[in-house]
Amino acid sequence: MFLGDKIRKIRLEKGIGRNELADLIGCTGPHITHIEKRQRDTVSLGTACGIAKVFGMSVDELIQDTEFDIRDFMKNDK
Repeated sequence: MFLGDKIRKIRLEKGIGRNELADLIGCTGPHITHIEKRQRDTVSLGTACGIAKVFGMSVDELIQDTEFDIRDFMKNDK
């Protein structure tokens, strides 16, 4: 499973809209859409931390069982 797929799955299970999630973490709805549809190669550590917090989990739990490589954080958080 890709990270974007997992984020979408959890977001829907929790009944959170894309724009609501975006507002809660300080980004835009289209940014969330790009993450979920894998139109972005990486997710910043700040974004992942915000999403994990909204979902009530750690970043480790969020990326667990996904095709996400921790080095991808480094590409986007310079």
